[in-house]
Amino acid sequence: MVGSMDEENRRTRGFTQYRDEEIDWGKYNGAIRRWERVLGRSAPDPTIPGVNGRPRLSPYFVEWMMGLESGHVTGHGLRPAQELKALGNGVCPQQALLALHMLLD
Repeated sequence: MVGSMDEENRRTRGFTQYRDEEIDWGKYNGAIRRWERVLGRSAPDPTIPGVNGRPRLSPYFVEWMMGLESGHVTGHGLRPAQELKALGNGVCPQQALLALHMLLD
């Protein structure tokens, strides 16, 4: 597929899901650590290298923040911009569940 970026291609271009060193989350550290415990997995690197080498938002991180399983949107041959668009147009499962509960009550 033209423009696809499978996992091996991402690794060779520097698109790694996790950093080797600990990330300083600053004032968000408590929230990130709590969400890691809820999901049962570590937070991925929040950025990936952009086209010009400058950091840009990582689709892996957005997927993780939404509480989706790793690979729910990422890793299917879409470019990072397409993955972010899909994630941005999606609904967090927690929000959908709450909406259903409210509608059914």
